[in-house]
Amino acid sequence: MKKFLIMLTSLILVFSFIGCEKKDEKVEDTAKEETKIEDKKIGITTSFEDKVVMKVDGDDIMLSRANTMIYDLKQSYFKDKDEAFWDQDDNGMTVAERAKDNLKNLMIDGHLLYKWAKDNNITVSEEELTTLDDQIMTLFNTGTITEEFVNNTGITRNVFKDIYTERMYVTNFFKKKLEEIQVDQKELDNILNIDPVYLKIMEVGTDKYKDQVTARHILIKTVDDKGKEFGKIEKKEALKKIEGILERAKNGEDFAELAKEFTEDPGSKENGGEYTFSYGKMVPEFEKAAFSLKEGEISDVVETSYGYHIIKLEKFIPSTEEAKQEAEQQLNDIKKRAEEYLKNQEFEKQFQEYKKDKAIEVVEDVWKDVSFK
Repeated sequence: MKKFLIMLTSLILVFSFIGCEKKDEKVEDTAKEETKIEDKKIGITTSFEDKVVMKVDGDDIMLSRANTMIYDLKQSYFKDKDEAFWDQDDNGMTVAERAKDNLKNLMIDGHLLYKWAKDNNITVSEEELTTLDDQIMTLFNTGTITEEFVNNTGITRNVFKDIYTERMYVTNFFKKKLEEIQVDQKELDNILNIDPVYLKIMEVGTDKYKDQVTARHILIKTVDDKGKEFGKIEKKEALKKIEGILERAKNGEDFAELAKEFTEDPGSKENGGEYTFSYGKMVPEFEKAAFSLKEGEISDVVETSYGYHIIKLEKFIPSTEEAKQEAEQQLNDIKKRAEEYLKNQEFEKQFQEYKKDKAIEVVEDVWKDVSFK
């Protein structure tokens, strides 16, 4: 599914390269008056000998389209990449070969998604198409495209328009389908209930999730540097050591000085074992103990996967109103992402069903000449 979503995102993104976003009409009109571009007529015709590179559900897909999509992708994402970049290894293929393989899927699925959209009576407004014409005209008159380049590649205004028009249809269709797809609550709960952040927010509540504590701790490890647990005798010695330090701390010795002397946590040793943290930042046993203490209180021995700790709470920092709102938004965002994931999953399932009986043929003698380099 991940590859399909990447492909779909590539199709429905409003590419900054051509700038298809809708702008404020007054600003746009003023800009047009100020900077009228002379049309040099580049890209209207071409002497390029176009060839069918693949057939998708009975439709001819041309080499000029492949060349245009490569140009578009390179200008959008790989503009400054040199020859060495394309020759790099990517799991047994060069980057150029991998990109070409992905392009094949992008071209096939992109055209089928467009046909699926048309089958569902999706439309694109005349205003959108007129805006697209203007943007393509600007591209061919202010960019690096020359008449020679057009004749060598077949990259014309019409090919650009066909590609971007199809993307508009796919974008509109995708949005419509996502609005229609209903999420199964059980499937949604299954995703949410393995998300540690969601679970923690639900456990403590949005009013407390952003609470913080400043605490000092002393750690006597029960694992070696590779994470291997000590034997029983070594653990018993570690427990005895931490219990002795705890007794000294509770008898009034300076906790920070004890931490500097004894803690085996290199991350906090120099500052007397001090950390400031919120929920979800520490291992559960440590977090639970720290947040249950009162200011100035010292815990009993707490065992975690790292070893034995004693903790002193220095300061409790309650959530601000702004932080509470952030936690509420974070919770909503997690739910929204989970819903979108399930909707995308269902969309892909429906698309694969639509695609399964469609005839696809790649003309290998022509496809071999397609290249990102």
